Amino acid sequence: MNDFNKSTEVIQTKIQQFQSSITEIDQLFAKNLNSIADQEGSRLLVEKTKAANGLSSEIYDRLRALTSANMKVRTKEEYDQRKLRTTTLSRQFKEAVSRFQGVQYQNGQKSKETLARQYRIANPAATEEDIQRLVNEDQGGVFSQQLLQQARGQQAAAALNSVQDRQREIHKLQESIVELAQLYTQLEHLISDQDHTFQEIEASVMRTEDNMEKGLTSVISARDQAISARKVRGKEKQF
Repeated sequence: MNDFNKSTEVIQTKIQQFQSSITEIDQLFAKNLNSIADQEGSRLLVEKTKAANGLSSEIYDRLRALTSANMKVRTKEEYDQRKLRTTTLSRQFKEAVSRFQGVQYQNGQKSKETLARQYRIANPAATEEDIQRLVNEDQGGVFSQQLLQQARGQQAAAALNSVQDRQREIHKLQESIVELAQLYTQLEHLISDQDHTFQEIEASVMRTEDNMEKGLTSVISARDQAISARKVRGKEKQF
């Protein structure tokens, strides 16, 4: 159990780090959203998001390894301890991933709203169709450049840079959401596999304990028979 306890402690710590990363990303995004988008702020946000996604993958791999190691269980007591701890950690991680999905989705929606608002200020002549295409389709920034050519002056140039930074930000958020959706699906499969694994372990443990009980009964029976036989032989010698 020592290795198991160490593994679960590491996983627990990393889940806490993952939760902290989600909070940090959300706060950083809010800070960027309330100011003019800049490359440094966007770069830092991308860096933090990438690190959080990497950490989530590591936690998943550790939980999967823990599930495999649980197959070595041989006693009911150890089985109960492992099942409770592994299931608890898996559920905690699933909740954290779900939270990160929600944060990234909400931030993506906020970023789109900010992008549309910035563009309307820079180019009042833009139609609603233009705005929707800009927000949802123009990941490369080509369409935004074409639209902003209709506007003039330094305001248009500054708006173009800000709009394109927002576009890159949205694109990265969408990539993160896709990765998290895939991880969430994998995690659901892992939890299902854990349930199946624990059913197999429980059956194996029960068979082992049953065999041990039968073996002990046989040993006791053989011992009693041997004692009885010695008593009979002792009485025969007396006669």
